[in-house]
Amino acid sequence: MKNNKVLLALIFIIGNTFSVFAQEQLAPLIFGQSEQAKKTIKSNRSIDTIIYLVDTLDLPFIDDFSKNKVRSLSVPNPDLIVDSVSVKFRVNGVAADSFKIKLDTTYSFVYDSSSGLFNPNPNKRDTVTFYNIGQPNTNLYGWPAKRFYQDQSGISVVHLVPDSQGVNTVDSIQLVLDSPNYFWTTNGALYNNSLAINQPSFGIMSFDGTDKAGVPYDLVSSNSYGIADILTSKPIQLEYPSTDSIFLSFFYLPEGLAEPPEEEDSLVLQFYSPETNKWNWVWSTKGITSPDFKEVFIQVTDSMYLQKGFQFRFFNYATLSGSFDMWHLDYIRLGRFRRNNDAIDDLTIVSPPHSYIKDYTSMPWSHFKKDPISYTILDFEVNMKNLSEYGKPFTNYYKVFDSTSEVFSSTSVSQTCDADIAAQPGLPFKVCHFLNSSIQNNFSFPTTGKLNEERVTFWVLNSTKASPDVNIENDTISTKQIFDTYYSYDDGTAEQAYSVNEAGAMVAYKFNSVKTDTLEAVLMSFPDMLEDMSDRRFKIIVWTDLNSDPIYEGVLREPKVNGVHDFNRYPLADPVVVSGEFYVGWLQTLQKKMYVGFDLNIDNSQNIFYTVNNGSDWFNTSFKGSLLVRPDFGQANVPSAGIKGLEIVETEIDNIFNFYPNPVQYFLTIAAIDIGIHEYQIFNLQGKLILSNSFSTSTQLNIGDIAPGAYLLKVTNSSSDYTQNETLIVR
Repeated sequence: MKNNKVLLALIFIIGNTFSVFAQEQLAPLIFGQSEQAKKTIKSNRSIDTIIYLVDTLDLPFIDDFSKNKVRSLSVPNPDLIVDSVSVKFRVNGVAADSFKIKLDTTYSFVYDSSSGLFNPNPNKRDTVTFYNIGQPNTNLYGWPAKRFYQDQSGISVVHLVPDSQGVNTVDSIQLVLDSPNYFWTTNGALYNNSLAINQPSFGIMSFDGTDKAGVPYDLVSSNSYGIADILTSKPIQLEYPSTDSIFLSFFYLPEGLAEPPEEEDSLVLQFYSPETNKWNWVWSTKGITSPDFKEVFIQVTDSMYLQKGFQFRFFNYATLSGSFDMWHLDYIRLGRFRRNNDAIDDLTIVSPPHSYIKDYTSMPWSHFKKDPISYTILDFEVNMKNLSEYGKPFTNYYKVFDSTSEVFSSTSVSQTCDADIAAQPGLPFKVCHFLNSSIQNNFSFPTTGKLNEERVTFWVLNSTKASPDVNIENDTISTKQIFDTYYSYDDGTAEQAYSVNEAGAMVAYKFNSVKTDTLEAVLMSFPDMLEDMSDRRFKIIVWTDLNSDPIYEGVLREPKVNGVHDFNRYPLADPVVVSGEFYVGWLQTLQKKMYVGFDLNIDNSQNIFYTVNNGSDWFNTSFKGSLLVRPDFGQANVPSAGIKGLEIVETEIDNIFNFYPNPVQYFLTIAAIDIGIHEYQIFNLQGKLILSNSFSTSTQLNIGDIAPGAYLLKVTNSSSDYTQNETLIVR
């Protein structure tokens, strides 16, 4: 049942994510009701109305999402902004402060000295024009609500009761001109290149149950269901005869690396008719599971769509309380003189390398510059796809830039990794480049002029040329190689969340420092989930050998929830010196899941270990991927949750024992953060000892025989003099 979806997602592990040892789990990113998620995003500009002007696009319409063409509401180019003011109404073309009119003619009276009478003359009619943004103007006609009397002494005025009156308001309007770089508007579809698999080209649009800020559409009901993300094209000039064989085609994929849609979920396509001013259903598909993108072809023949101003849009039906029921779109084409199932005469880049250095996606610049040649990979592969129905000869090369100039340009490659001189029709293939090698290029990232820098970024531009080629936008992809102060295995984005559901469990992540250095902090990403993690506690742990005691064990910390690619920095109270192999990780106090971001695109499972028995037995994780956990040897510059700069989490937790539930009726759990022997004692209010025993890490007490009332719970750490007292309520 759809209304059980959230509950099932919290209880069970989706798909094939069940671990051999049931303590570790992967879960979909189910965004929750954190205070951060509930914050309203407001503009800091004092603008009453923003109007986004839209131009009509001409055919052919082609977007493979290799570039983000969704209109940004932040208006990155200030040249597109035209400021003006708007008023509620104008009187006779003038922005008057107010108006008062009579609907019948009013008069001015002029004294005639010869007759001794006042002669009436009709007043000039007033036109009040009302302005409504996006609507036709409306006019109200009347006469001034006044009588004017003019004689030898001057003009006197008699005010009449008006039939209609109003006070003007002035609004500040920001007109945002259109840009040819935009093809779409959306309320929530996500541009990315990490959530799908086997896509036709680099870049996709993904649909789920969260808006453009990653916040669920419904923060109140976990079972809310309905229309979620909407992706709408700009108006298109489609005023052509139906004989022009106009087709719309697109690729779609359910699930990918995210939570799959169910049968009652759907992806829907609608067409807009400028003639009827209505959106109409054209195509939809139910929730399914498929490993490959499917291409759909729809011919446009109805005259009510063959108009200037035609639009189309996609939307999905989903659970609205999180990142559920995901769909992905790629390579959308609308054009004339096409045929059903026609191939795309295009050679596309699907994905560039995640990194150009050995073992890591990033490493400290101070470590890399010690021996750049040793730490640069020998070769790399670019994943590509030939969407054409013909074999295509090609060339491929790359260039490297720093912040100021080009630092390297490779020789061109004109064959696939398996030595085919042409890309085979309709198939994926790989192009190989050699870096730190005498085979073709001798390259490593240069350190000249950068030895005193703390962090350095290089851009690697990979380009392909083929002829003919219908879409040159996907021929060049730029990626960043970041050198900061940390080591990382991940690509910076979590597709799922990792947890261990055992009190006292520890997770260790293996790294290798290429030089002796001082570890100062650990960066961790905690995605926002449905579960409230404010009651979770953990300790940062550092080991040099998992068969030995830790070299560092920190104070109790609280996981700070943030986005799917944001980090929090947890400084070590006493920085430790490491060299060569070392492990960073955590110890958690409760049998409650503490979710850590997990990247499914890069497999470093061989470096992830966990234990649930005080370190007596360590198990290698059963999940392929990388934790969003990074050891930091300085002050890292990484994305953080909604703040400028990196969040530094300094808060220490005083208590080292947790008790739950309290009040309690039958079973009480006591969990300790420290490994060792502990003792608990329960006293009644008269000081009589009711229950006592020793335990290690955690224990569960059966207190069903204890009479209801208030008691004193005392827990002592036997390896120190630490004692914690709590009031225990027994029901």
